[in-house]
Parts: sequence; C-alpha cells; structure tokens
Amino acid sequence: MTELAKIESQPVAEQTSGLIRMIEQVCINPEMDVEKLERMLDMQERVLDKQAQQQFQIDMSSMQAELPVIEKNGAISIRGTVQSRFAKFEDINRAVLPVLQKYGFSFTFETNQANDYVNVIGVLRHKSGHKESTQLQIPLDSSGSKNAVQAVGSSVSYGKRYVMSALLNITTTDDDDDGQAAVPAIDLFAHNMVVQQHFDTIAAAKELMANDRVFAAIDLLKQDIPETDQNALWVAPTKGGIFTTLERQKMQQPSKFDKGEEE
Repeated sequence: MTELAKIESQPVAEQTSGLIRMIEQVCINPEMDVEKLERMLDMQERVLDKQAQQQFQIDMSSMQAELPVIEKNGAISIRGTVQSRFAKFEDINRAVLPVLQKYGFSFTFETNQANDYVNVIGVLRHKSGHKESTQLQIPLDSSGSKNAVQAVGSSVSYGKRYVMSALLNITTTDDDDDGQAAVPAIDLFAHNMVVQQHFDTIAAAKELMANDRVFAAIDLLKQDIPETDQNALWVAPTKGGIFTTLERQKMQQPSKFDKGEEE
C-alpha cells in the first residue's frame, strides 16, 4: 500500500495532518516530484472538503434543534377577508439569525430575472467553508394591481422565505393554535404559488360559491387552472389553505349546494 493510500484510509482529521507532513517532506526534497506533489495537493483539497462537509452536518443538526417555530403573521385577503396566512420573510429572518450565528452559519441570496419569472437562489454557508444552496423560479406577482417594480419585489420576498424555509426546514404555525397545527412551511409552497398565479380566478370562484353557483365555480377553476395546480390548492384551511371548510364541502358535493343562476 502506497503512502497516499494509507492516508486515505485514515479518519479525516488524521488524513489532514498526514498529508501536510508528506507535502512538507516532498517540498524540502531537492529531487521533488512535481506530479506527486500535485496529487498530494489534490488529495488535501478533497480531505478538507470532506472535513468541512462533516462539520457542516454536525452543526446543522445541532442548529435545527434550536430553530424556533415561526408564527404566520402574513395574510392573503380577498375583499378584506383573510383567506390564508403565511410566515413573513422578515419574521423568519429575525427569528433564525441568532441561531445561525451561534453555529457559524450565514445565509445569502442571489436573484436574477428572466422574462416573466424571477430566480431566487438561497445559499447557506458554514464557517468550515462548506455551503449548500437551492433555488426557486417564481412568476412575477402582478396580483392586486401591482406595478412592475412591486411585482418583482413581491416575488423576490416570496422566494426568499420559501428558499430559506426549504434549506433550514423551517416550521410555521398560526398564532392562535398553540402550535398544534405546525407544519413545514415548504409544504405550502405549491399552494401559495398557485394562489399567486391564479388569484383573480380563485377570487371569482369564491364569489360564485358565495352565491351558491357551485357548478359555475368548479367549471371556472377547471377552465383556468391546470389539474396539477388545482390539486395543490386542496389544502385544509387550518393549514393555510385558500378555500374555507364550507367552500370545500360545496366543491365536494356541488349538487347539494348549487342553486344555479338567480332569476
């Protein structure tokens, strides 16, 4: 077994010190083998990367045990009535920042825009040098008569909170349920994205159901919203779903509730 092979079979910490000794010996040798030195340096880089990844995972595990549950202080309202709640990015960031710093983590974002979409990239870095990232592509949020700048800002804020929630596995809860309904925030990502994309259609369908025109509401949803997106909307109101319990009952049993158009 070669010296390099012996080192690779050792624990990470011992690999590092063993490689450094070998590199020192090669460098002071007047007949230094440059190719061998390059192999050693490449191995040292791999060992350091592995060591950094292991430390990242150790601190990540400890940190997640201390991350708080975030209350849903944000709200999606239709005609003044709150239909769904979510955790605001500023609340998430404020709550997790002290814990991130305690364990040597930092969180940064990168954004870029392509056509009618915004890409939000979240990067979680550790003091060891290891980092992990994820990204989301989000359509520009033009709901509520937003101008172009507001549409970008809204989508970026939306992307930040879900990218951060995904990497840290953030849990959210309504402020009045004593934590009993706590669910990972990322579980609501698909639902809330569909709500933003089809806000006007959903609002119109809810108005139709309020007037007991349930079949018309269902037809509107099927016509304007793809089936996969319709499935994403089927989230219980206690978990932040856009449709109330009564509206869900009406869609499940339309013939029982539908009264057709008023004469």
